[in-house]
Amino acid sequence: MLDQARQAEDPSEREELYSQVQEILVDEAPMIYTAFDDLRVGILDSVEGFVQHPNGQFDLSNVSISEEAGGSSY
Repeated sequence: MLDQARQAEDPSEREELYSQVQEILVDEAPMIYTAFDDLRVGILDSVEGFVQHPNGQFDLSNVSISEEAGGSSY
């Protein structure tokens, strides 16, 4: 059906074919995403300068640990 739509010269015929393809994709759901790569990060109050970028990378270049905040020491 995709090949037919790609080769259709009539715009309305092409649109109808692509519409049918979309309906099939929704009905048959060939993929179900069951995993999410969202990463949750927890840090102590004594950690300063920690940055997590939107792409998931950590910027540790300015990280320091203050003794003032208390908390556990490792």
